[in-house]
Amino acid sequence: MSHDDANNGGQQWNGAQSTSGTPLSPPPYYFNQTPEPPMQTLSATYSSSIFFRRWGATVIDSILLLLILLSFYGVLGSYIRSDNLGAILLIVVAYPLLVFAYYILLEGLTGYTLGKMLLRIRVVNGEGGTPGFVKGLIRSSVRIIDTNPFLAGGLPAGITVLATRNKQRLGDMAAKTFVVKVRDLEPDKRGNNVVLAPVFTVIALIGLIGGVLGIVSLVKASNASDSNLISDFQSEYSDAMESEEQSTGDIEWTSRDAAFKVTTPSYWEESVMSEEGNGVNLSLVDFENNSLMVVSKNIEPGEIDSDLLSDYAEAFMDNLVIYDDTTIVEEPVALTVNGYDAQKFIIQIQIESYEYVYLVVVIQTETAVHQFIALSDVDKFEAVQFELENIIESFTETAYSL
Repeated sequence: MSHDDANNGGQQWNGAQSTSGTPLSPPPYYFNQTPEPPMQTLSATYSSSIFFRRWGATVIDSILLLLILLSFYGVLGSYIRSDNLGAILLIVVAYPLLVFAYYILLEGLTGYTLGKMLLRIRVVNGEGGTPGFVKGLIRSSVRIIDTNPFLAGGLPAGITVLATRNKQRLGDMAAKTFVVKVRDLEPDKRGNNVVLAPVFTVIALIGLIGGVLGIVSLVKASNASDSNLISDFQSEYSDAMESEEQSTGDIEWTSRDAAFKVTTPSYWEESVMSEEGNGVNLSLVDFENNSLMVVSKNIEPGEIDSDLLSDYAEAFMDNLVIYDDTTIVEEPVALTVNGYDAQKFIIQIQIESYEYVYLVVVIQTETAVHQFIALSDVDKFEAVQFELENIIESFTETAYSL
């Protein structure tokens, strides 16, 4: 219906006569009427079902174009991953142009896209014919505004199709095109299916095969990336373990008189107490845990007897009476250290305002009695006791001392 029809209540001139029977001339607006294009009239009869067909076609076309994008990645993926500028520019520039050409050429020259072909709707001009390149260009150019997935997700197109009388989006209005159901067109305006069916089959196959190749390439790249991450992690872990081993590697210490050796973690250091003249053969310190170990050789060769070890432990305990606050944590017990007979006991002593725990181990060899005194703060002793005992267990006399 034209604008003039609307002003006249929608009534057409039907050759009315006057009361005297004389035919009346048509009103002036009658000669200015422009009949609606048939496709406009047809579009106005559609319900919202045409919207869902158009929406479904858009989804199918979007999937196809995504598969084509994946095919780009399948071909150029290795170049893209290596930050090849040419490959990246090709996708950034060529892919949008391909999408643009997809709609311009297919809708302009055939009235169809793959989605529209499958859902049996077609873009037509006002007379029901193929829109042509120019209308296709105008119609597709407006897609940047109303069906841009990055701009409101195509919401403007959906709103205008549902709201307008002729079920047109902005691109249709600009190009004066309509989207109609193929069954409503005359047979000669539906397109040549003999030609179109193979064309769209090839397009679908290209998209499908290219998409599969792209997905395979993505999976391989992802696996390679995961493998590299695992490799990097393993390398870093290996380096860290090596570094840890280096930082926590054992150090073998030899006494000042070369009579024995003990082994400690690498963070132990030799203290100044090992200087000649104080009776101490070896003095080691762990500053991190505030622990000290002093080893001395108390009995010279020729003075060894079977009761010496127990007598020495008893004498050591008797000497503790010089301290006011002394607690026996563990009574002397017999044990073997690296094949040598030994006595071990633990005492706690308060010196001024500090409390210490002494782990004492007296080892009797064929040539001497060696006294280990390991000292630690009360609150740290439990944490370091196992390590202190392991250091003492590493004791061995050298061949030189035998």
